[in-house]
Amino acid sequence: MLTQLNRVRVRGRLEELKEKYLDEFGETTLRRLSREGILPSPYNFAAFNPPSIDEYIVHDSTLREGEQTPGVFFSIEDKLEIAKKLDEMGIQQIESGFPAASEKQRKCIEALVNMNLDAQISAFARAIPGDIDVVADTGADGIVVSFSVSHYHRKYKFKGMSEEDYLNKLADIISYADDYGLFVIYSAEDSTREKDLGFLKKAFKTAESLTP
Repeated sequence: MLTQLNRVRVRGRLEELKEKYLDEFGETTLRRLSREGILPSPYNFAAFNPPSIDEYIVHDSTLREGEQTPGVFFSIEDKLEIAKKLDEMGIQQIESGFPAASEKQRKCIEALVNMNLDAQISAFARAIPGDIDVVADTGADGIVVSFSVSHYHRKYKFKGMSEEDYLNKLADIISYADDYGLFVIYSAEDSTREKDLGFLKKAFKTAESLTP
């Protein structure tokens, strides 16, 4: 539950962001949600001008993120069958699991790699070399590197990590994965709670500059 003080702080921050980033639709939506006690990230409604994109890549995370749904449990056979169907649908990238989490996860990813699907197989890792080593050992084509970016996580999870240290570690860890020949996807965990949009842009630009 949010305390009254925290609600005041959140609403104050929303007002700042609305003036800087939001269009009329976003302001209207945020006011309605606020009345209902829902406080989403203001970035959801930011009036950005996205670049034109000629080609889209569908990255499916059913086999990892989907399995985290309460009550959902996939056997290895289930995952292989799901991956086969996704491949038949033309999905370009399949996120296969988190191999550093368990031996079962690792074996499942190796089995998916051995299916020789048209889709690229990626696997999840935290931003630590050991996780990346395990992904590379599975034979996966790529890696999803999760590295929390918000000021909350940098302060508490990473013991006061500065913005500069974060960017340096991000560059190091992406380069480490790239040295294995993996295609790298940077997953900026908790990005919607990062209050500094400029820093978010720096983080993504850093990752983009290091990936082919």
